[in-house]
Amino acid sequence: KKVKMSLLELFRNHVGHHIEHHRNIWHRNQLAEFYAGFYGSTMEVHMYHDLKSCMSEDDEALYMWGKTLEHLARGEEELFQKTSGEAKQLSDPLFEACKESGKYAIVNQELSQWFVDFWTQPDAIDQMMGNIEAHPMRVKLSVLGARVAWALGWYYPAGKAYGKFWRHLMGTPEWNADLSSTKVHPIKSSDKAEAAAILNSNSFYALTGQDFRKEIQACVIPDALEFEVLDAMIGELKDGMTKEDKMTFLKYLEAAKTMDKFNYGPCEGNKELISALTDFVEDSDMFWKQKDIEGVIAGNIEA
Repeated sequence: KKVKMSLLELFRNHVGHHIEHHRNIWHRNQLAEFYAGFYGSTMEVHMYHDLKSCMSEDDEALYMWGKTLEHLARGEEELFQKTSGEAKQLSDPLFEACKESGKYAIVNQELSQWFVDFWTQPDAIDQMMGNIEAHPMRVKLSVLGARVAWALGWYYPAGKAYGKFWRHLMGTPEWNADLSSTKVHPIKSSDKAEAAAILNSNSFYALTGQDFRKEIQACVIPDALEFEVLDAMIGELKDGMTKEDKMTFLKYLEAAKTMDKFNYGPCEGNKELISALTDFVEDSDMFWKQKDIEGVIAGNIEA
């Protein structure tokens, strides 16, 4: 007796076999690829590796995005709106682990604001129609490109084409965030040597109000290893830190301070800078040596 299967069950079965077959060769997260392409073309930010490392997978969400692009290509507006809403609803929980990423948080907020800003305009529909009339062929090619790429299993290009479709409809998004932020543009390995000085100089400016950013970045010895130590130290800052977490944080902090003693050597000729740094270090040491320091910090936060 043959057992009938729904389209979704058949799709799940097909994807399951496909993933299992290739599991020992490479691992693909098709939804992460699709969203990476979408973020890349709409917000012009590279999210491929970020999303592949944090985004969960879901066959139903993947299936629903495929149906969304199918309805869009056929001009089935009501079905497109229905399935795109369902696809987004199914996909949203898959980003839970990504919320720990400052880069994702910024990009996702900017993307959401772009949609809100456009569709809350009184003449939003008129603007959209005007954009379509200005370049109808581009809109059609983006829709067709998304549908064909998805059918061929090219999920990143599909997301990229879908993102272009929305840019043709809504125009170029305006960013409110600082695009120079390393949270938006991750530091390349070739830039890590200067990253520690950049981080330290900006931190000093934020904490003291004294602007020695150019001077610090010009005289500090580039040190890629210190950046890795600082990155690991910041990664230990989280809610509900255990005793082991705190010890690990302090370990990285002391390691970074030791590196700074040598890396700041060339800055000794700048007496004003060295005086400001010395005062800051002394004040910082006095603060952290206070009794019940955790209570002091908690009180400052509440204040």
